[in-house]
Amino acid sequence: MRDRPEPDMDIAATFDHEPFRHTDEKYKCLCNRMHCKQGCRYIFIFLIVVIVVGLILLAVNYNHGTWATFILHSVILVGIGLCAATLFLAMKTEKEKMLLPVVGLAVLGAVVALIFFFFCIWTLFDPVGESGKIVNNFVMTHNNTLQKDYGLEENRDDIQTVSAFGVVLSLLGLAASIWVAFVVYKYYMYLRDMKRARNPKTQVVQVNREVTALKKRLHAIMIPH
Repeated sequence: MRDRPEPDMDIAATFDHEPFRHTDEKYKCLCNRMHCKQGCRYIFIFLIVVIVVGLILLAVNYNHGTWATFILHSVILVGIGLCAATLFLAMKTEKEKMLLPVVGLAVLGAVVALIFFFFCIWTLFDPVGESGKIVNNFVMTHNNTLQKDYGLEENRDDIQTVSAFGVVLSLLGLAASIWVAFVVYKYYMYLRDMKRARNPKTQVVQVNREVTALKKRLHAIMIPH
């Protein structure tokens, strides 16, 4: 008896020409142990967990935090929510172009995490400087102003503790953002190549049309009216 196809690869149909190799290593992640489609499913679940935890922390921040941190927290949650929604729709509709915003948001997240990392490193080594004043006034004392130091020297150790915690979080965020961008882009390539394999004649017709249009433009340039 013939083996039944894996349910995870339900869009891999049988073709008249050479079958599409949906198990190719270029479509795998996690050291070639997991298919990028399965990886995107785990990423979606991870994003949902992050959103739930983020909403709980947002409620706590609303009661005990500052407006600055509340707004920043809300913007980050909205971005993650849009990322999760777009990823879900892309997996359901198999429209690879819908994955590009997810890749873009992941790259943006990596950039933000990198900036936050350098900010925390700077504060860690200079807790009484300008960056230390930001942490002290907006996180430690909740004064939301940079006009005074509000016990900057007294809070030196606490500022360094918060900065060290920020370094760890930024590195985790950087690693997660890079991995998400990597896996989602592989899934984009998988869906794109799958569609090309499903409709090879369409691809040939499209290429022929582009070549014909290019010949007409060259002809018009070389032989002016």
